Amino acid sequence: MAEENPGNLLRASDTNTISLDGRRLTNADLYAVAARPDVTRVKIFGLKQSIAPLTMLASLRDLDLTDPATLDGLDELQQLEGLTLYAFPRITTLEAIGALTNLKKLLLSTPPGYDASRKCYEVDSLEPLSRLSRLESLTMRGIAPKSGRLDPIRQLTKLRRVDISHVYMFGLADYAQLAAALPAAEGHCLQPVFEATWAGACPQCGRPRVVLTAPPPRTPRMACPVDDQARLERHVAAWNAAKKL
Repeated sequence: MAEENPGNLLRASDTNTISLDGRRLTNADLYAVAARPDVTRVKIFGLKQSIAPLTMLASLRDLDLTDPATLDGLDELQQLEGLTLYAFPRITTLEAIGALTNLKKLLLSTPPGYDASRKCYEVDSLEPLSRLSRLESLTMRGIAPKSGRLDPIRQLTKLRRVDISHVYMFGLADYAQLAAALPAAEGHCLQPVFEATWAGACPQCGRPRVVLTAPPPRTPRMACPVDDQARLERHVAAWNAAKKL
């Protein structure tokens, strides 16, 4: 990158990406970034202020926010096509994201430490996401709505990739009905059973194990396709029945 913003620029991974430390960010810094015609992606760690000055950055297509304290001004960035919101425990509403109607790719995720603990980020609802009619790829890890469950996602018929995981309030019917509503989309959560290298091998027969999507509570997610055939058949039958509801 030809120019750097002293004190705030963390790293320029390529000529079109700029990374900022939101803990020391000023409006002047944001306006300086907005004046650059070559920037297509901005990454900000610890955002603490309105991001509205970036509305002037017409070339901006992708925004990554890690540990933001606020989403003020995000709804004004209508040029965005990709948004990543990572590690955001202080954000409880997705309303600002719902205004970004040009989004094609959205990733919302808890940090890795939440996975084993089964902790989630609670948001009011996923309803704002139903307005993202151009969305093609959606990843949500550990995002639990207080109301509405996955119903709003079923309206996003242009989705081609869906990855939803680490939310234990969602059951088999939630995912099966989502799969029925999005027949053109792919993703493990849209399949009753899927293969995964991390599942390892069956300790009895040595065959690769498979993973069940939303198995009954207090039952294993992983199964041997041979030794657990009857359990897998019951799971698939329940999935197919739920898709018809």
